[in-house]
Amino acid sequence: MSELRAFIALDLESTAIAALETALKPWKNITADKVAWIMPENLHLTLVFLGNIDESLLTRLSLSLTEVAQDFSPLTLSLTSLDYFPNVEHAKVLAATVAPTLELMTLEKRVIENIGIATTLQSFLPHITIGRFVENSQSIPQLTPISLSIQSTVNAICLYQSHLSTRKVKYEKIIEARFGGRSLTSAELNDAHKI
Repeated sequence: MSELRAFIALDLESTAIAALETALKPWKNITADKVAWIMPENLHLTLVFLGNIDESLLTRLSLSLTEVAQDFSPLTLSLTSLDYFPNVEHAKVLAATVAPTLELMTLEKRVIENIGIATTLQSFLPHITIGRFVENSQSIPQLTPISLSIQSTVNAICLYQSHLSTRKVKYEKIIEARFGGRSLTSAELNDAHKI
């Protein structure tokens, strides 16, 4: 079996992505070549980074994510600000911070408990990475935090595969476990997008 680089995430609604892109315009005008911005189609909230996993685990992950998703209703993510992450002194990325609601924190905990895969756990600070510094840990004095009031309804937990290249990263959705429903395979997801 081969390995794939994977993570479990929550997708944003297209309206939330559009609102986020609008809010980012002032920052994008300032940063020029200092930040590599994440493409809108790649924006997501990572619940668990799995790293390299064996493909043979996909069935187990699908079952685990479906089990967790059945116990949840769609939830709302509240994007509260654009800021340095994790903070201005140790900035690695620019991010949209997400309110750590009880529902979101419970979902993240249940996913970790159910997947049965060792992860390098760090405290969960909900955020959406929007850009990476071209040079490590630099701050840009002209960038000041921007308050946000963007909501996004989430209907599923997703397993993604990262395809890395020297120029960009592409994410492929492999499993989508809908809240209160069943998992869709990558083939079913592709068929759904053709309609």
